[in-house]
Amino acid sequence: MKKILAVILSALMTFSVFAFGASAKAQEEQLTKYPVILVPGYTSTALYSLDENGNKVMAWGDMMGIIAADSGIHSVELVTELLKSIKEEDASYFAKRVAKGFNSAFRTLDCNSDGTSVVPLYPYISGAADTNYANLREKYPEGDYQAENEMMTVFGEKIGFENLFVFTCDFRMGAIEISDQLRAYIDEVIEYTNSSRAQKDKIDKVNLFAVSHGGQISGTYLSRYGHEGKVNNAVLTVPALGGAGIAYDLLNSSTQFDTVELIKFLEHGMMFEEDYHYLADRIDLKAGDSVVSTFFPAALDTIKYWGSMWDFLSVDKYEEMKAKLLDPVEDAEFIRKSDKMHYEVMSPDGKDYFAKGFKRAQDAGANIYIMAGYNALLFTGGLKESSDALITIEASTGATAAPLGKRFSDGYTQKVDTGIYQVSPSMTVDASTSYLPYHTWFVENYYHGMTCKDEYTFSLLKKLLLTDGTRFDVRTLAEFPQFHATTNPSHGVFAQFNNSKEGFLSKEDTALTVKNLSDNHSVIITKVVAKGVEIDFSAKPLVLNAGESKEIPFEAKLPEESLKNFEVTVSYLTDTVSVIGERTFDFTLMNGKNVNFDSANPYTDADFVDRFHSDFAPEIIEKLDENSIGDISAIVYNMFYDVFAIAIKAIEFVTGLLSK
Repeated sequence: MKKILAVILSALMTFSVFAFGASAKAQEEQLTKYPVILVPGYTSTALYSLDENGNKVMAWGDMMGIIAADSGIHSVELVTELLKSIKEEDASYFAKRVAKGFNSAFRTLDCNSDGTSVVPLYPYISGAADTNYANLREKYPEGDYQAENEMMTVFGEKIGFENLFVFTCDFRMGAIEISDQLRAYIDEVIEYTNSSRAQKDKIDKVNLFAVSHGGQISGTYLSRYGHEGKVNNAVLTVPALGGAGIAYDLLNSSTQFDTVELIKFLEHGMMFEEDYHYLADRIDLKAGDSVVSTFFPAALDTIKYWGSMWDFLSVDKYEEMKAKLLDPVEDAEFIRKSDKMHYEVMSPDGKDYFAKGFKRAQDAGANIYIMAGYNALLFTGGLKESSDALITIEASTGATAAPLGKRFSDGYTQKVDTGIYQVSPSMTVDASTSYLPYHTWFVENYYHGMTCKDEYTFSLLKKLLLTDGTRFDVRTLAEFPQFHATTNPSHGVFAQFNNSKEGFLSKEDTALTVKNLSDNHSVIITKVVAKGVEIDFSAKPLVLNAGESKEIPFEAKLPEESLKNFEVTVSYLTDTVSVIGERTFDFTLMNGKNVNFDSANPYTDADFVDRFHSDFAPEIIEKLDENSIGDISAIVYNMFYDVFAIAIKAIEFVTGLLSK
């Protein structure tokens, strides 16, 4: 049951990106005079069809209502197959019936083999007037059809709700087709806005705020039409520019949800300060795995010819899936459309490749920015690449990433000489190859769609989106370093050295600054340990009240080397039900001559071996992992190692006395 709930939750998260409230205060600057168009995440648009009498029939947007209306017809079969699955101890019977019900309930979402809709569908709201937030708030006071409502509310309070709009589309279609619609919509918003403004306040541009799939649509628009000069600021958050890993899993029928990663995702999204993911593996999930692996291949009937689903395939996976699922003759038109997106926009050789198109748009005056997350595992299984849990960092940004679990070896030199050092402190991401190397920000464990769950990300978004007259970049925004470790409260604590840029250490540093990320709970820092560089931190326990920061002095004779990776682990006690916690931060030493890079061994393990794994035999650790207590055992052991060591010495001392 837990696995089934996980699937439902993850599907909902995939199909409508998280929108949460925020607490960060934006710095007062020259507020934008241009309207903001939200291009939201996947499936955010409600769609309808027309019955034989011309009445609207909801096709997408009321998922539970549609399923409930259809499931009553098949309820006997559902119960029968459920009982059969229980009797045979095989969940696939029930999963196949659920998939059949899904295809039945959402049959109006089917597309023809050329990518067109079998049944004509229309956005429930469309046009500048109907999608204007001032009008939406008046017509739908409960918040219906107001995507990313919490963030847009903050924007509306600053620049006026009459200056906010939400773009709607048939999300099943490909990004090229939808980008044409966005182009027309921008013209409509400009005309609508100017109709109520005095001559001196009229505008000829808009701002774009794009999320996830909306990032791919906006990126495609900017690459193809940005040179027309109708965009002022464009901020693409967790964009699916180069695809989304989940599409490969769905089309390849290989989806298996990683429950631990899913729960971490939820902990971050709900800002839980308790660590529930340690309990995830305690439950037998074999039945759930069977449901997942059976359901999605059966549900492929509905999504097979959605152009957007194929646009989510990265270029390197596209030909594989095309050969597997599409017929070169019968599906020729669909292939032609999909080829155009992959080889003209997503491929570096394409004429409208993101990096090329963005440059043309910048030359026409657009300020384009990307914000993305890395070093999280795709919880949908399949691809094992650094991601924000749904979209790989390479797809979001064009950056080069080390294989998940590995990092570039010490001394690594970035692929492109951009004039500044652009490798993450963890040495897992090389930003120099990005579509926009000077205008892309990377946040470790910035989970998909959770921009306003982190003070850093939401503050940065507001600054980039709502400021006129300035083109920001990573070289000039000192308060927003290009690489940042998330400050979401679910991660407990945050740490950086006191005189260097976040994630780096030099001879100028004299202390480690540690912050309690909680707004409600105190923590006691029990131990700070460095691995990879010899640093002796003060052993005195440190109490941090909610939101408080303090410095922990250290002594070290740092090697005169640069481009050397090391880790710092902060262990702590808290008054939550979790009681204990730890967080490990990656740093790069910048203190002299660059370490020689071993090109024969370009990658090394991303994590240093901790005391627990070095002190215990592999078979013991394996047994603990089998019982799902390996992680928590490591935290407890590492945290209280010194206590154990003192106790052992005391026992040895007493034993020695008694033996005399």
